[in-house]
Amino acid sequence: MTYRQLSLQVTSMLEAAEIENFEVEAENLILDVLDISRTDFSIKKLSSEEVAKEEFDRVIKAAEKRAQHIPLQHITSRAYFRNLVLRVNPDVLIPRFETEILVDEALKNLPVNGRLLDVGTGSGAIAISCASERRDISVTAVDISRPALETAEKNAELCNVDNITFKLSDLVSAVGENEKFDVVTANLPYVTNEEYETLQREVKEHEPRLALTAEEDGLQLINRLCDELNRLLAQQGYAILEMSPHQTQEVKNRLEKLGFSAGIINDYTGRARFVWAKKA
Repeated sequence: MTYRQLSLQVTSMLEAAEIENFEVEAENLILDVLDISRTDFSIKKLSSEEVAKEEFDRVIKAAEKRAQHIPLQHITSRAYFRNLVLRVNPDVLIPRFETEILVDEALKNLPVNGRLLDVGTGSGAIAISCASERRDISVTAVDISRPALETAEKNAELCNVDNITFKLSDLVSAVGENEKFDVVTANLPYVTNEEYETLQREVKEHEPRLALTAEEDGLQLINRLCDELNRLLAQQGYAILEMSPHQTQEVKNRLEKLGFSAGIINDYTGRARFVWAKKA
């Protein structure tokens, strides 16, 4: 079987399974499983080169799993975020591309030798990205889930990042009363219980509900964190929070009532996705 025929077979399998964007998914699956570049794969498809049996078997096995709506990142145990390759599993959310904007904003507001607190770190994507791109800073990453923290710690080790301290914490309960941070980041659970029922199978069946849903119209944990920011932030400190577009205005209003300057930042598709706050 040629690489072109393999591509057509995987595409057909994913289409039959009603996978969204099945053509793109098929190509990404082959690239990831075989660990080849898009350019090399394009060249192989144009040639009559045969796929080795071992490679064919690996791709088809992965495609069968993807056809069951298992996320590709769980099949390969890899997720790509900024310049990192992270290990992911059902204990953590798969990092989303738009969250890279949150990292950009955090890095822009971190002073030299600054301190960052990442709340609800999950896989560690935000914390490890900031720590790896700014070796001068110190990062504290907290999460309520011990399995998530273990995943994040392993990712930090794999990424050769050692300027992070990980803490098991119910929101910020493990953060000392007198600890101050220049930047606080958070991508906390914000999906409502009603919204959860409408999510894709890939999310509902394979990602942790603990990291997705919250009470009070999805804002329970975000509101709790907002109320802690005056304690957590140093003077001129900056916080950046990710949430659903319909929640941003309410959170911005709450932060302003708490005495912060606040604003909204759009994601790559133009949807209001992040709220920032600055302490006077």
